[in-house]
Amino acid sequence: MKHQPTFYLTLSLLFIGNLIYAQEIKLISNKSGNPVDHVLTTNQKQNITSVSNEQGILDISSFHISDTLFFHHASFTDLSISYQQAIKQGVIALSPKEIRLNEIIISATKWEENIEEIPNRIEKINSKTIAFANPQTSADLLKNTSGVYIQKSQMGGGSPMIRGFAANSILLMFDGIRMNNSIYRSGNLQNIITVDPFLLEDSEVIFGPGSIVYGSDAMGGVIDFHSKRIKLNADSSFNVSGQAISRYTSANNEKTGHFDFTITKANWGSFTSFSYTDFGDQIMGNIGPSEYERNFYVERIDGSDRMILNEDPNKQVSSGYNQLNFMQKFKYQANENLSLEYLFYYTQSSDIPRYDRLIQMSDANLKYAEWYYGPQKWMVNSLKLHSKKSTKLWDAYKLQLSAQQYEESRYDRRFGEDNLNSRIENLDIFSFNTDFNKKLSPDFFYFFGFEASNDKLKSTAYSEDITSGLESPLSTRYPDGDNNYQTLAAYSAFRYKLNRKIDISSGFRYSYVNLYSSFEDKSFFPFDYETIDLQNDAFTGSLGMVYRSDKNTRINLNLATGFRAPNIDDIAKVFDSEPGTVIVPNPDLEPEYVYSADLGLNQTFLDKKLNIELVAFYSYLDNVMVRRDYSLDGLTTMLYDGEESDIQAIVNAGYAEIYGFTAQVDLKLSEYLIWKNDISSVSGYDSDGFTIRHAPPIYGNSSLFFENDKWKLQLNTFFNGEIAFEDLAPTEASKPHLYAVDENGNPYSPAWFTIDLKTAYNFSDSFVILFELENIMDKRYRTYSSGIAAPGRSFRISLNYQF
Repeated sequence: MKHQPTFYLTLSLLFIGNLIYAQEIKLISNKSGNPVDHVLTTNQKQNITSVSNEQGILDISSFHISDTLFFHHASFTDLSISYQQAIKQGVIALSPKEIRLNEIIISATKWEENIEEIPNRIEKINSKTIAFANPQTSADLLKNTSGVYIQKSQMGGGSPMIRGFAANSILLMFDGIRMNNSIYRSGNLQNIITVDPFLLEDSEVIFGPGSIVYGSDAMGGVIDFHSKRIKLNADSSFNVSGQAISRYTSANNEKTGHFDFTITKANWGSFTSFSYTDFGDQIMGNIGPSEYERNFYVERIDGSDRMILNEDPNKQVSSGYNQLNFMQKFKYQANENLSLEYLFYYTQSSDIPRYDRLIQMSDANLKYAEWYYGPQKWMVNSLKLHSKKSTKLWDAYKLQLSAQQYEESRYDRRFGEDNLNSRIENLDIFSFNTDFNKKLSPDFFYFFGFEASNDKLKSTAYSEDITSGLESPLSTRYPDGDNNYQTLAAYSAFRYKLNRKIDISSGFRYSYVNLYSSFEDKSFFPFDYETIDLQNDAFTGSLGMVYRSDKNTRINLNLATGFRAPNIDDIAKVFDSEPGTVIVPNPDLEPEYVYSADLGLNQTFLDKKLNIELVAFYSYLDNVMVRRDYSLDGLTTMLYDGEESDIQAIVNAGYAEIYGFTAQVDLKLSEYLIWKNDISSVSGYDSDGFTIRHAPPIYGNSSLFFENDKWKLQLNTFFNGEIAFEDLAPTEASKPHLYAVDENGNPYSPAWFTIDLKTAYNFSDSFVILFELENIMDKRYRTYSSGIAAPGRSFRISLNYQF
């Protein structure tokens, strides 16, 4: 044939081209059919590795035709097949692990890692769990997480407690952005509700100090929220997907609507999310302490305050609020090594009644006619660059610039008075951080990074006569002049695979903090100083080990130090912490430090159908910041907002010890049925022998979980132990309006338990209905230190349509 050589050459090129193309395979879940990313693939000698991308595509061109491929992912059962078989199949289906879906996590070092190689205890809440939990707020999402306890002063709140730490001793992160700011207080916080649970891809909770990577405030742990990731297309197609959700809850007349959609092409994508929630007054249960009932509330009638008898004492009048959340995210893939991501997020609430203040009594009357937080506003702009181009110093790096604007305010008016006190705080926060990683050898991974931030606070206040509208000056919560809080930091960490059984982790961080506040108007508080100017620095370190004796046993040991530098709220605020007490600035306040150790055991039995995890921890706090009696120019009391009050301040006082454990037991009873249990205990005492404030009673839950192709069903029991009066922290014992009364007339926190039933039914791939019966026993209870009672017996129904 005349053109025979050309014909054979063309045929050969087509064959080679097909072979090259076939050197990419796809990895999917055999249960959902979805692609599985971050699957680690090695050969027998483990001298060749490859990882699947976001579309589940795995390049195996570096492997030899005679190799056996080993696929490993923490959430799926290990699989090994020959290279030739992989080429022949093209698509490899992986089986999800039987119980406890451990996954790739990023919070420990800010880089994706196998959770089984991390010495810290980390709980990951994945997208599947979030969707089924169907929480009203992000605080409610965390209450189902083992080792996390949620306190609520009002319905529009939720303050996590982790290992005896809370508020500004726990670091909140959102998409790499530090949420903690210079006015996060040591008292309970409500800021976590600004994160919309509908837009979350997952969340990770690091237990114990996270100061190496995250710096100040990460004393008890880090809660890291991640919004939904934009996964670009493998080809040039144009895809649109999204979901619409409608939800109603009977206990607080919740009416929620959510809509989001994602647009993607090969090199760019967009994610848009919108949520609106309206809550009415919350109804508590019928069975429990009568002290929690709301017997009276205040109304303004004909220009005067009146005590109104509540016809339904279970209705917690003045607890409802509403909230709006919006997110826009863009991703641009410049090339295979470089991507850019821009994020805009805005959330705003209505006024949020401070319910625990509205139930305080003064003699025979309620103390306050009004006490509420003004609209809580948070706006975030963030630009993130991610480069995977390898150099001698790094394999990849991330650079992130962010700007936050935050506003919070407090409004209060005493019963029978006409003056409404208003205190408003505005924060502008700018931050820069960059993180690098480097694989120095197949067994040695190195991480390092730098961080800088600046908080600028403006504090204003006024008092308004609600009858005349006239305004008069009022003392500000924070100094009324310049307020700046600046940080600089650098960290370095490594992970070394000593052998197939042992991983070693270590790191250190240097942090520098500068705080400056100035008083312009000294007519309210004639302090003998006009400015507060402090500089603090700290070195922190960690050392951890993971030991795997076999595929069924893993032991974790982690030693770490942490610190918290005084912020503007600690050192410079003036406010009433409780009736008859006022907190004043202490310019001599110093940082507090924690030295922590935890030991964990994870053991599987019965061909991995039974999983047991035990973690014990101990923390020693030095130079602890606590609230104590204080004097100004020899005076121990002062007039504040019209009331003679004892003077206190945040001071450094001795030490504290905290210890406890968490235990989890998961058992796969059948192909469709799993029994999950966990229990946590925290105890702590300061150097004066007093119980620490943020140590909750023993608590936990037990649940049966059933799932098949159409149904999901979960039966939950939550339980909470008692804290007797003599075991209450002094700051809690001084707030009897929050607690039940024991047989001796003293406040205490009673034990309780609840039973919930939750189900989801998939009518199709697009339409899901979720239904929940909450607090079936109709118990009346408050979680420890809370000011508002939990919902009584109620139902929640949610309709979810995906396209």
